[in-house]
Amino acid sequence: MRALRFFFFVLGIGACLYMGANHVSQWPIYGALSERQEPLLSPEIKAIVSQNYRPLGHGRQMIAFESEDGFWVVKFFNHRYFTKPFWTRGLRLRCDKWELRKFFAQTSYRVAQKEMPEETQIVALYLGSSAETLPRLRVGSCFVDLNRAPFVVQRKGDLLYQTLLTLSPEKFDAMIEDFLSLIARRMAKNIYDDDKHVEGNFGVVEGRLIQIDPGRFFFDERPPRPPEIEWERATRELYAWLKTQDKERLTAFEKAMEKHCPGIYK
Repeated sequence: MRALRFFFFVLGIGACLYMGANHVSQWPIYGALSERQEPLLSPEIKAIVSQNYRPLGHGRQMIAFESEDGFWVVKFFNHRYFTKPFWTRGLRLRCDKWELRKFFAQTSYRVAQKEMPEETQIVALYLGSSAETLPRLRVGSCFVDLNRAPFVVQRKGDLLYQTLLTLSPEKFDAMIEDFLSLIARRMAKNIYDDDKHVEGNFGVVEGRLIQIDPGRFFFDERPPRPPEIEWERATRELYAWLKTQDKERLTAFEKAMEKHCPGIYK
């Protein structure tokens, strides 16, 4: 299903690139997500967004483009994901998932940039307006108006699972410990993650683990769930994947987990 969505995403962007820049206005990425005025772009960030970009992929929340030099990703928020369908207007919904989605769009990347910039490698975040005129981002023959489209600039990482398969046993175990330590640092800051997926959400930049998708981060001084539940949610998918790999690596993971949250995988 994810591959099918990506196919239609690339097909749609390709159509835009073919038809020209006027059709960029139809992408669902425009509209401020904050009333605050963002800081001025540094010369370094201006140089990053001055490159040509190409489609990289998309999830439900974000649409991502990769820089020509392969080092950077610019992400835009998919407004269709958190915009209420017309048929919900006037209805009193018990659980308004669209409002929750908009809450995450407005706050999660802000939390990640402020509290975990090194762990996410977010170097720029614009959700509101700017005191300067921002450059346009070139995607093929199209241009995205960064003055109207909230965006994130982040280092591009190689996906975690793909990287793990290339590592020696010692480096494999060290990367798993980096993964667990990142979760421990996040929880120590009272930051929780409502996205329990690992594949696609974590990557590696120059040998260092980062979380490339913090799109459901939220801060809460009163834990919304017990620590062992948060640990289980954050590691269950990786644990299941390791079961399909080398048994010694699985054992090493279980031992590492005992240091952080004993008893989960016994």
